[in-house]
Amino acid sequence: MSEVRGPSADVGTMDGVPPEALLDVLSDGVTVFDADGRFTYLNTMAEGVLGFPREKLLGRAVGRSSPTSERLPSAQPPSGP
Repeated sequence: MSEVRGPSADVGTMDGVPPEALLDVLSDGVTVFDADGRFTYLNTMAEGVLGFPREKLLGRAVGRSSPTSERLPSAQPPSGP
Protein backbone atom coordinates (compact mmCIF):
# COMPACT_ATOMS: atom_id res chain seq x y z
CA MET A 1 0.00 0.00 0.00
CA SER A 2 1.38 3.43 -0.90
CA GLU A 3 1.43 6.28 1.57
CA VAL A 4 -0.15 9.61 0.64
CA ARG A 5 1.73 12.56 2.03
CA GLY A 6 0.63 16.15 2.37
CA PRO A 7 2.68 19.16 1.36
CA SER A 8 6.14 19.46 2.82
CA ALA A 9 6.75 21.73 5.77
CA ASP A 10 8.47 24.22 3.46
CA VAL A 11 5.41 25.13 1.38
CA GLY A 12 6.55 28.77 1.03
CA THR A 13 9.34 27.93 -1.40
CA MET A 14 9.91 25.59 -4.29
CA ASP A 15 13.50 24.41 -4.31
CA GLY A 16 14.47 27.61 -2.52
CA VAL A 17 12.65 29.90 -4.98
CA PRO A 18 10.18 32.27 -3.30
CA PRO A 19 6.63 32.17 -4.75
CA GLU A 20 6.91 35.86 -5.73
CA ALA A 21 9.82 35.03 -8.04
CA LEU A 22 7.69 32.43 -9.79
CA LEU A 23 4.81 34.89 -10.21
CA ASP A 24 7.16 37.57 -11.49
CA VAL A 25 8.08 35.59 -14.61
CA LEU A 26 4.48 35.00 -15.72
CA SER A 27 3.34 36.70 -18.92
CA ASP A 28 0.06 37.64 -17.19
CA GLY A 29 -0.39 40.47 -14.75
CA VAL A 30 -0.92 39.25 -11.19
CA THR A 31 -2.19 41.49 -8.41
CA VAL A 32 -3.02 40.56 -4.83
CA PHE A 33 -5.17 42.67 -2.52
CA ASP A 34 -5.85 42.56 1.19
CA ALA A 35 -9.34 42.54 2.74
CA ASP A 36 -9.47 46.35 2.51
CA GLY A 37 -8.74 46.37 -1.23
CA ARG A 38 -5.13 47.55 -0.90
CA PHE A 39 -2.43 46.23 -3.21
CA THR A 40 -0.19 43.77 -1.39
CA TYR A 41 1.61 42.33 -4.43
CA LEU A 42 2.06 43.10 -8.14
CA ASN A 43 4.22 41.19 -10.55
CA THR A 44 6.30 42.85 -13.26
CA MET A 45 3.63 42.39 -15.94
CA ALA A 46 0.97 44.01 -13.72
CA GLU A 47 3.28 47.00 -13.26
CA GLY A 48 3.49 47.33 -17.03
CA VAL A 49 -0.25 46.98 -17.57
CA LEU A 50 -1.08 49.50 -14.84
CA GLY A 51 1.72 51.84 -15.86
CA PHE A 52 3.13 52.35 -12.38
CA PRO A 53 5.96 50.74 -10.41
CA ARG A 54 4.83 48.48 -7.58
CA GLU A 55 6.45 50.76 -5.01
CA LYS A 56 3.92 53.43 -5.95
CA LEU A 57 0.92 51.07 -5.71
CA LEU A 58 1.70 48.80 -2.75
CA GLY A 59 -0.46 49.67 0.23
CA ARG A 60 -2.82 51.84 -1.81
CA ALA A 61 -6.51 51.02 -2.03
CA VAL A 62 -7.89 50.37 -5.48
CA GLY A 63 -10.05 53.25 -6.67
CA ARG A 64 -9.46 55.42 -3.62
CA SER A 65 -5.87 56.52 -3.88
CA SER A 66 -5.09 55.43 -7.39
CA PRO A 67 -1.99 57.12 -8.74
CA THR A 68 -3.86 57.63 -12.02
CA SER A 69 -5.75 60.43 -10.28
CA GLU A 70 -2.45 62.33 -10.09
CA ARG A 71 -2.36 62.73 -13.84
CA LEU A 72 -6.08 63.09 -14.52
CA PRO A 73 -7.92 66.35 -14.00
CA SER A 74 -10.24 66.28 -11.03
CA ALA A 75 -13.85 65.63 -11.87
CA GLN A 76 -15.85 68.78 -11.48
CA PRO A 77 -19.56 69.00 -12.14
CA PRO A 78 -20.26 71.11 -15.20
CA SER A 79 -21.15 74.66 -14.35
CA GLY A 80 -24.38 75.60 -15.97
CA PRO A 81 -26.73 78.53 -16.21
